[in-house]
Amino acid sequence: LLAMDYGGAPPPGGMGTAATAALGAAHRQLAGLPGGTGGALGSWGALGVTPMIGVNDSPGETFTLADARMVGAFASAHHLGLVSIWSLARDQPCAGSPTVASPTCSGVRESSYAFSRALGARPRPGVLPRRAVDAS
Repeated sequence: LLAMDYGGAPPPGGMGTAATAALGAAHRQLAGLPGGTGGALGSWGALGVTPMIGVNDSPGETFTLADARMVGAFASAHHLGLVSIWSLARDQPCAGSPTVASPTCSGVRESSYAFSRALGARPRPGVLPRRAVDAS
């Protein structure tokens, strides 16, 4: 699921709640399909989530580090099949405080890769993170 662009901004701090609610609704829908209950479609592992971190491209939507921690805990507890972000190039602070989405920073105060860590990413020993390049 793309956990963004809800059509109306959730209340401040509500992006994590909106994302987990969307995951719950999708899980119920998949479980209702033929072969869903007890099958692979009904498994939480069949679901993934990709939030747009930081200031979103929809006015009023900001996915905060607290939202990331909430979604990361939910993903871990439910054994989601995928947790990703839109996009790695944004997982760093901006110079200044932009009010619109930027392709190169999140727009919230954070350290580099703070969203990745909050969502459960763990570095592998000896492997340095690559600098993301976003041409969007």
